[in-house]
Amino acid sequence: TKMRMTLFCMAIVASLPAMALTPPIDEHDLMAQADLVIRGKVIDIKCAPNAFEQRANATVTHYIATVEVNTVKKGKWPGRTIPVRFRELRYVKGFVGDADHIFRVGERGYYYLISRGDGDWWPINWSAVIVKHTGEGPLPFCQ
Repeated sequence: TKMRMTLFCMAIVASLPAMALTPPIDEHDLMAQADLVIRGKVIDIKCAPNAFEQRANATVTHYIATVEVNTVKKGKWPGRTIPVRFRELRYVKGFVGDADHIFRVGERGYYYLISRGDGDWWPINWSAVIVKHTGEGPLPFCQ
């Protein structure tokens, strides 16, 4: 009957693992959480060391974007450029999950960054890049 089918479908959905996506962070909270906030332009993207990672539900490729620093809004950065890490996550069919902002050469905007203690800088989350001008071109092929 229709009622049994509905209950059966509800039971299947309830038994699936929960897949939570990280919500965006508003600009005020991004500023509070960031160690470094810059306005800049992506001038290069390269594969990170050990760039390729195979997971059960996704393939992950790690990259480093070189961002030319125009203005420092919070924190201190003595250099003209800063390396910023990001990942491209490709989920297998049937899976969803978080994603990082995908940088492109030529992109300009504001970058809300944190240091994870190993010398690398990362956006706080996918919403921690406010793009003012989009970049273009493919990402490099990494193995």
